[in-house]
Amino acid sequence: MNQAATNQAKAKRTLVNSSEVQASRSPANGSQSNSVSSLKKFGGWLLRFATRCGVLGLLAILVACFLAPYNYQCDLMSNFRAQYLGLGIGVGLIAVGLQQWQRSIFVLLLTLPHAFQVLPYYWPPNGLTTQLESRDVTIKDLASREPRVLRLVSFNVLYLNQDRAESIRFLRDSDADLIVLCECTDGWYEAVQQGLADTHPYDSTQLFPMWNGTRIFSRMPLRAATDLPHFREIHASEKLLAVTTSWNDETIMVMGVHPASPMNVQRFIDRNEMLNLIEQVGTQITEPLIIAGDFNCTSGSPYFLQAAGLKDSRCGFGWQGSWPTFVPKILRIPIDHVFVNNHWEVRHREIGPTLGSDHSPVITELRLLRDAVTSTTSP
Repeated sequence: MNQAATNQAKAKRTLVNSSEVQASRSPANGSQSNSVSSLKKFGGWLLRFATRCGVLGLLAILVACFLAPYNYQCDLMSNFRAQYLGLGIGVGLIAVGLQQWQRSIFVLLLTLPHAFQVLPYYWPPNGLTTQLESRDVTIKDLASREPRVLRLVSFNVLYLNQDRAESIRFLRDSDADLIVLCECTDGWYEAVQQGLADTHPYDSTQLFPMWNGTRIFSRMPLRAATDLPHFREIHASEKLLAVTTSWNDETIMVMGVHPASPMNVQRFIDRNEMLNLIEQVGTQITEPLIIAGDFNCTSGSPYFLQAAGLKDSRCGFGWQGSWPTFVPKILRIPIDHVFVNNHWEVRHREIGPTLGSDHSPVITELRLLRDAVTSTTSP
Protein backbone atom coordinates (compact mmCIF):
# COMPACT_ATOMS: atom_id res chain seq x y z
CA MET A 1 0.00 0.00 0.00
CA ASN A 2 2.77 2.42 0.86
CA GLN A 3 4.56 1.76 -2.41
CA ALA A 4 1.34 2.28 -4.43
CA ALA A 5 0.63 5.54 -2.59
CA THR A 6 4.15 6.74 -3.29
CA ASN A 7 3.81 5.96 -7.01
CA GLN A 8 0.46 7.70 -7.15
CA ALA A 9 1.92 10.82 -5.53
CA LYS A 10 4.81 10.89 -8.00
CA ALA A 11 2.38 10.62 -10.93
CA LYS A 12 0.38 13.55 -9.58
CA ARG A 13 3.51 15.65 -9.19
CA THR A 14 4.61 14.82 -12.79
CA LEU A 15 1.17 15.77 -14.12
CA VAL A 16 1.22 19.05 -12.21
CA ASN A 17 4.73 19.88 -13.46
CA SER A 18 3.84 19.15 -17.10
CA SER A 19 0.74 21.31 -16.78
CA GLU A 20 2.81 24.15 -15.37
CA VAL A 21 5.36 23.83 -18.18
CA GLN A 22 2.60 23.78 -20.79
CA ALA A 23 0.94 26.75 -19.16
CA SER A 24 4.23 28.65 -19.07
CA ARG A 25 4.83 27.96 -22.78
CA SER A 26 1.33 28.76 -24.02
CA PRO A 27 1.59 32.56 -23.64
CA ALA A 28 4.87 32.59 -25.60
CA ASN A 29 3.38 30.57 -28.44
CA GLY A 30 0.30 32.73 -28.40
CA SER A 31 2.29 35.95 -28.47
CA GLN A 32 4.42 34.65 -31.36
CA SER A 33 1.32 33.74 -33.32
CA ASN A 34 -0.17 37.14 -32.57
CA SER A 35 3.02 38.85 -33.78
CA VAL A 36 2.94 37.00 -37.10
CA SER A 37 -0.73 37.83 -37.50
CA SER A 38 -0.07 41.47 -36.70
CA LEU A 39 2.75 41.63 -39.25
CA LYS A 40 0.50 40.13 -41.91
CA LYS A 41 -2.23 42.61 -41.11
CA PHE A 42 0.23 45.50 -41.19
CA GLY A 43 1.68 44.26 -44.50
CA GLY A 44 -1.79 44.01 -46.00
CA TRP A 45 -2.69 47.47 -44.74
CA LEU A 46 0.58 48.87 -46.13
CA LEU A 47 -0.09 47.37 -49.58
CA ARG A 48 -3.66 48.69 -49.61
CA PHE A 49 -2.36 52.11 -48.56
CA ALA A 50 0.26 51.95 -51.32
CA THR A 51 -2.38 51.22 -53.96
CA ARG A 52 -4.52 54.13 -52.72
CA CYS A 53 -1.53 56.48 -52.89
CA GLY A 54 -0.58 55.06 -56.28
CA VAL A 55 -4.05 55.65 -57.68
CA LEU A 56 -4.13 59.22 -56.37
CA GLY A 57 -0.62 59.82 -57.73
CA LEU A 58 -1.50 58.45 -61.16
CA LEU A 59 -4.66 60.57 -61.23
CA ALA A 60 -2.73 63.73 -60.32
CA ILE A 61 -0.07 62.92 -62.94
CA LEU A 62 -2.65 62.41 -65.67
CA VAL A 63 -4.36 65.70 -64.81
CA ALA A 64 -0.97 67.45 -64.95
CA CYS A 65 -0.25 65.94 -68.36
CA PHE A 66 -3.56 67.25 -69.68
CA LEU A 67 -2.67 70.71 -68.35
CA ALA A 68 0.81 70.64 -69.93
CA PRO A 69 -0.13 72.99 -72.81
CA TYR A 70 -0.92 75.76 -70.31
CA ASN A 71 1.64 75.42 -67.53
CA TYR A 72 5.39 74.87 -67.67
CA GLN A 73 5.50 72.80 -64.44
CA CYS A 74 2.89 70.47 -65.88
CA ASP A 75 4.81 70.35 -69.15
CA LEU A 76 7.93 69.30 -67.22
CA MET A 77 5.93 66.52 -65.57
CA SER A 78 4.68 65.27 -68.95
CA ASN A 79 8.21 64.23 -69.94
CA PHE A 80 8.38 61.18 -67.64
CA ARG A 81 5.89 58.95 -69.45
CA ALA A 82 7.99 55.78 -69.28
CA GLN A 83 8.40 56.19 -65.52
CA TYR A 84 4.64 56.74 -65.12
CA LEU A 85 4.02 53.60 -67.15
CA GLY A 86 6.28 51.65 -64.80
CA LEU A 87 4.51 53.12 -61.78
CA GLY A 88 1.12 52.17 -63.19
CA ILE A 89 2.23 48.60 -63.88
CA GLY A 90 3.59 48.26 -60.34
CA VAL A 91 0.45 49.62 -58.69
CA GLY A 92 -1.73 47.49 -60.95
CA LEU A 93 0.13 44.30 -60.04
CA ILE A 94 -0.26 45.04 -56.33
CA ALA A 95 -3.99 45.68 -56.79
CA VAL A 96 -4.39 42.41 -58.68
CA GLY A 97 -2.46 40.56 -55.95
CA LEU A 98 -4.86 41.98 -53.36
CA GLN A 99 -7.81 41.04 -55.61
CA GLN A 100 -8.93 44.67 -55.77
CA TRP A 101 -10.49 44.29 -59.21
CA GLN A 102 -12.25 47.65 -59.43
CA ARG A 103 -9.08 49.47 -58.39
CA SER A 104 -7.08 47.41 -60.91
CA ILE A 105 -9.35 48.56 -63.73
CA PHE A 106 -9.05 52.17 -62.55
CA VAL A 107 -5.25 51.88 -62.51
CA LEU A 108 -5.33 50.42 -66.02
CA LEU A 109 -7.36 53.38 -67.31
CA LEU A 110 -4.94 55.84 -65.66
CA THR A 111 -1.92 54.04 -67.14
CA LEU A 112 -3.09 53.54 -70.72
CA PRO A 113 -2.37 57.15 -71.86
CA HIS A 114 1.27 56.71 -70.85
CA ALA A 115 1.44 53.32 -72.57
CA PHE A 116 0.19 54.91 -75.79
CA GLN A 117 3.05 57.41 -75.51
CA VAL A 118 5.82 54.88 -74.87
CA LEU A 119 5.03 51.53 -76.49
CA PRO A 120 4.79 52.71 -80.13
CA TYR A 121 8.52 53.47 -80.01
CA TYR A 122 9.16 49.75 -79.69
CA TRP A 123 7.25 48.87 -82.87
CA PRO A 124 9.12 48.89 -86.22
CA PRO A 125 7.84 51.90 -88.20
CA ASN A 126 5.97 51.56 -91.47
CA GLY A 127 6.36 47.80 -91.57
CA LEU A 128 10.15 48.08 -91.80
CA THR A 129 11.53 44.61 -92.46
CA THR A 130 15.21 45.37 -92.99
CA GLN A 131 17.58 43.85 -90.46
CA LEU A 132 18.27 46.42 -87.74
CA GLU A 133 21.70 46.38 -86.17
CA SER A 134 21.93 45.40 -82.51
CA ARG A 135 21.73 48.20 -79.96
CA ASP A 136 24.39 46.33 -78.00
CA VAL A 137 26.95 46.71 -80.77
CA THR A 138 30.03 48.74 -79.90
CA ILE A 139 31.01 51.94 -81.63
CA LYS A 140 34.01 50.32 -83.32
CA ASP A 141 31.81 47.49 -84.59
CA LEU A 142 29.65 50.12 -86.28
CA ALA A 143 32.64 51.12 -88.40
CA SER A 144 31.84 48.19 -90.70
CA ARG A 145 28.56 49.80 -91.73
CA GLU A 146 26.95 49.70 -95.15
CA PRO A 147 28.74 52.04 -97.57
CA ARG A 148 25.62 54.05 -98.37
CA VAL A 149 24.65 54.65 -94.74
CA LEU A 150 25.26 58.09 -93.23
CA ARG A 151 26.21 58.16 -89.56
CA LEU A 152 25.40 61.19 -87.41
CA VAL A 153 26.32 61.87 -83.79
CA SER A 154 24.35 64.46 -81.80
CA PHE A 155 25.74 65.44 -78.40
CA ASN A 156 25.20 68.18 -75.82
CA VAL A 157 28.74 68.36 -74.46
CA LEU A 158 27.77 70.63 -71.48
CA TYR A 159 29.84 73.79 -71.46
CA LEU A 160 30.91 73.13 -67.85
CA ASN A 161 32.30 69.71 -68.77
CA GLN A 162 36.10 69.82 -68.53
CA ASP A 163 36.73 66.29 -69.82
CA ARG A 164 37.11 67.38 -73.43
CA ALA A 165 39.75 64.81 -74.34
CA GLU A 166 37.44 61.85 -73.66
CA SER A 167 34.61 63.42 -75.68
CA ILE A 168 36.92 64.14 -78.62
CA ARG A 169 38.24 60.57 -78.46
CA PHE A 170 34.66 59.29 -78.64
CA LEU A 171 33.84 61.55 -81.59
CA ARG A 172 36.87 60.28 -83.49
CA ASP A 173 36.10 56.62 -82.71
CA SER A 174 32.44 57.00 -83.66
CA ASP A 175 33.42 57.35 -87.33
CA ALA A 176 30.56 59.80 -87.86
CA ASP A 177 30.07 61.63 -91.12
CA LEU A 178 28.28 64.52 -89.40
CA ILE A 179 28.49 65.72 -85.79
CA VAL A 180 26.05 68.12 -84.15
CA LEU A 181 27.26 69.57 -80.83
CA CYS A 182 25.22 71.68 -78.40
CA GLU A 183 26.71 73.96 -75.72
CA CYS A 184 29.91 73.91 -77.76
CA THR A 185 31.15 77.27 -76.50
CA ASP A 186 34.37 78.89 -77.68
CA GLY A 187 36.67 76.82 -75.48
CA TRP A 188 34.99 73.62 -76.55
CA TYR A 189 34.99 74.66 -80.19
CA GLU A 190 38.72 75.27 -80.21
CA ALA A 191 39.41 71.88 -78.61
CA VAL A 192 37.05 69.97 -80.92
CA GLN A 193 38.25 71.77 -84.03
CA GLN A 194 41.83 70.89 -83.19
CA GLY A 195 40.98 67.31 -82.20
CA LEU A 196 38.98 66.63 -85.36
CA ALA A 197 41.06 68.66 -87.78
CA ASP A 198 42.12 65.59 -89.79
CA THR A 199 38.76 63.81 -89.74
CA HIS A 200 36.16 66.63 -89.82
CA PRO A 201 37.86 69.68 -91.32
CA TYR A 202 34.59 71.48 -92.12
CA ASP A 203 32.32 73.10 -89.56
CA SER A 204 29.41 75.53 -89.41
CA THR A 205 31.40 78.18 -87.53
CA GLN A 206 33.40 78.77 -90.70
CA LEU A 207 30.10 79.79 -92.30
CA PHE A 208 28.43 81.44 -89.28
CA PRO A 209 31.21 82.98 -87.14
CA MET A 210 28.73 84.70 -84.81
CA TRP A 211 26.79 81.51 -84.03
CA ASN A 212 27.90 80.27 -80.61
CA GLY A 213 26.84 77.12 -78.77
CA THR A 214 25.40 74.83 -81.45
CA ARG A 215 27.90 73.75 -84.12
CA ILE A 216 28.03 71.20 -86.92
CA PHE A 217 31.23 69.35 -87.92
CA SER A 218 31.49 67.40 -91.15
CA ARG A 219 33.74 65.19 -93.26
CA MET A 220 32.25 66.80 -96.37
CA PRO A 221 32.38 70.47 -97.38
CA LEU A 222 29.51 72.54 -96.01
CA ARG A 223 27.49 75.42 -97.41
CA ALA A 224 25.11 77.78 -95.64
CA ALA A 225 21.49 76.81 -96.24
CA THR A 226 20.77 80.52 -96.61
CA ASP A 227 22.57 80.29 -99.96
CA LEU A 228 19.50 78.46 -101.25
CA PRO A 229 16.84 80.94 -102.46
CA HIS A 230 13.92 78.72 -101.49
CA PHE A 231 15.30 78.37 -97.93
CA ARG A 232 15.62 82.15 -97.54
CA GLU A 233 12.01 82.52 -98.65
CA ILE A 234 10.78 80.51 -95.65
CA HIS A 235 9.68 82.90 -92.91
CA ALA A 236 12.19 83.22 -90.01
CA SER A 237 14.40 80.44 -91.42
CA GLU A 238 17.47 82.57 -90.70
CA LYS A 239 16.89 81.93 -86.98
CA LEU A 240 17.93 78.30 -87.44
CA LEU A 241 21.45 76.93 -87.88
CA ALA A 242 21.17 75.07 -91.19
CA VAL A 243 23.85 73.85 -93.58
CA THR A 244 23.89 71.77 -96.73
CA THR A 245 26.36 69.23 -98.02
CA SER A 246 26.57 66.60 -100.73
CA TRP A 247 25.91 62.98 -99.82
CA ASN A 248 25.92 60.29 -102.49
CA ASP A 249 25.56 62.94 -105.19
CA GLU A 250 22.54 64.51 -103.53
CA THR A 251 22.25 67.77 -101.62
CA ILE A 252 21.16 67.18 -98.02
CA MET A 253 20.37 69.71 -95.30
CA VAL A 254 21.32 69.47 -91.63
CA MET A 255 19.89 71.63 -88.84
CA GLY A 256 21.46 71.90 -85.39
CA VAL A 257 18.90 72.96 -82.79
CA HIS A 258 18.89 73.71 -79.07
CA PRO A 259 15.64 75.30 -77.82
CA ALA A 260 15.60 76.82 -74.32
CA SER A 261 14.98 74.58 -71.31
CA PRO A 262 11.46 75.36 -70.00
CA MET A 263 12.46 76.20 -66.41
CA ASN A 264 10.26 79.30 -66.13
CA VAL A 265 7.35 80.88 -67.98
CA GLN A 266 9.44 82.91 -70.44
CA ARG A 267 11.78 80.05 -71.31
CA PHE A 268 8.72 77.82 -71.70
CA ILE A 269 7.32 80.28 -74.25
CA ASP A 270 10.68 80.64 -76.01
CA ARG A 271 11.13 76.88 -76.30
CA ASN A 272 7.65 76.37 -77.70
CA GLU A 273 8.11 79.12 -80.27
CA MET A 274 11.41 77.61 -81.38
CA LEU A 275 9.92 74.11 -81.66
CA ASN A 276 7.06 75.55 -83.70
CA LEU A 277 9.55 77.30 -86.00
CA ILE A 278 11.60 74.12 -86.44
CA GLU A 279 8.45 72.26 -87.43
CA GLN A 280 7.23 74.95 -89.84
CA VAL A 281 10.59 75.30 -91.57
CA GLY A 282 11.29 71.58 -91.56
CA THR A 283 8.07 70.69 -93.34
CA GLN A 284 8.86 73.11 -96.18
CA ILE A 285 12.31 71.70 -96.97
CA THR A 286 12.35 69.72 -100.19
CA GLU A 287 15.88 68.31 -99.79
CA PRO A 288 16.67 65.31 -97.59
CA LEU A 289 16.63 66.89 -94.13
CA ILE A 290 18.16 65.97 -90.76
CA ILE A 291 17.28 67.92 -87.58
CA ALA A 292 19.43 67.06 -84.57
CA GLY A 293 20.21 68.46 -81.14
CA ASP A 294 19.00 68.95 -77.60
CA PHE A 295 15.28 69.71 -77.92
CA ASN A 296 14.65 70.08 -74.16
CA CYS A 297 11.40 68.24 -74.82
CA THR A 298 10.19 64.65 -74.99
CA SER A 299 7.43 63.03 -76.98
CA GLY A 300 5.28 63.20 -73.84
CA SER A 301 4.99 66.98 -74.22
CA PRO A 302 2.19 68.43 -76.36
CA TYR A 303 4.79 70.71 -77.99
CA PHE A 304 6.89 67.87 -79.35
CA LEU A 305 7.34 67.85 -83.14
CA GLN A 306 4.32 66.11 -84.63
CA ALA A 307 4.28 67.16 -88.28
CA ALA A 308 3.48 64.32 -90.66
CA GLY A 309 6.50 65.06 -92.84
CA LEU A 310 9.03 64.65 -90.00
CA LYS A 311 9.98 61.29 -88.46
CA ASP A 312 11.38 60.66 -85.00
CA SER A 313 14.44 58.43 -85.37
CA ARG A 314 13.58 56.64 -82.10
CA CYS A 315 10.63 54.83 -83.70
CA GLY A 316 11.37 51.13 -83.62
CA PHE A 317 14.38 51.53 -81.29
CA GLY A 318 12.74 52.19 -77.92
CA TRP A 319 12.39 55.04 -75.45
CA GLN A 320 16.16 55.71 -75.25
CA GLY A 321 16.51 58.16 -72.37
CA SER A 322 19.54 60.42 -72.81
CA TRP A 323 19.28 62.84 -69.84
CA PRO A 324 20.34 63.19 -67.05
CA THR A 325 23.33 60.87 -66.92
CA PHE A 326 23.74 61.18 -63.13
CA VAL A 327 20.65 59.01 -62.47
CA PRO A 328 20.08 55.32 -63.32
CA LYS A 329 19.15 54.67 -66.96
CA ILE A 330 15.61 53.66 -66.02
CA LEU A 331 14.97 57.22 -64.78
CA ARG A 332 16.39 59.07 -67.81
CA ILE A 333 14.22 60.83 -70.37
CA PRO A 334 14.77 61.37 -74.13
CA ILE A 335 15.33 65.07 -74.80
CA ASP A 336 18.12 64.62 -77.39
CA HIS A 337 16.58 63.86 -80.77
CA VAL A 338 17.24 63.29 -84.43
CA PHE A 339 14.38 63.97 -86.83
CA VAL A 340 14.41 63.25 -90.56
CA ASN A 341 11.99 63.85 -93.40
CA ASN A 342 10.57 61.25 -95.73
CA HIS A 343 13.74 61.04 -97.83
CA TRP A 344 15.45 58.95 -95.13
CA GLU A 345 15.24 55.47 -93.68
CA VAL A 346 16.55 55.09 -90.10
CA ARG A 347 18.81 52.06 -90.07
CA HIS A 348 20.14 52.24 -86.53
CA ARG A 349 19.89 54.38 -83.40
CA GLU A 350 21.51 54.04 -80.00
CA ILE A 351 22.54 56.03 -76.94
CA GLY A 352 26.28 56.47 -76.48
CA PRO A 353 28.40 56.38 -73.31
CA THR A 354 28.59 58.87 -70.45
CA LEU A 355 31.31 61.42 -71.21
CA GLY A 356 31.23 63.92 -68.36
CA SER A 357 28.14 65.72 -69.64
CA ASP A 358 24.66 65.47 -68.18
CA HIS A 359 23.60 64.27 -71.66
CA SER A 360 24.52 61.10 -73.50
CA PRO A 361 25.33 61.30 -77.21
CA VAL A 362 22.88 59.93 -79.77
CA ILE A 363 24.26 57.84 -82.63
CA THR A 364 22.04 57.49 -85.68
CA GLU A 365 22.55 55.73 -89.00
CA LEU A 366 20.48 56.89 -91.96
CA ARG A 367 20.08 55.80 -95.53
CA LEU A 368 18.48 57.72 -98.37
CA LEU A 369 15.39 55.90 -99.55
CA ARG A 370 16.67 56.34 -103.08
CA ASP A 371 19.70 54.28 -102.13
CA ALA A 372 17.53 51.75 -100.28
CA VAL A 373 15.45 51.19 -103.43
CA THR A 374 18.62 50.88 -105.53
CA SER A 375 20.14 48.29 -103.21
CA THR A 376 16.99 46.16 -103.11
CA THR A 377 16.47 46.18 -106.87
CA SER A 378 20.08 45.65 -107.91
CA PRO A 379 21.01 42.05 -108.91
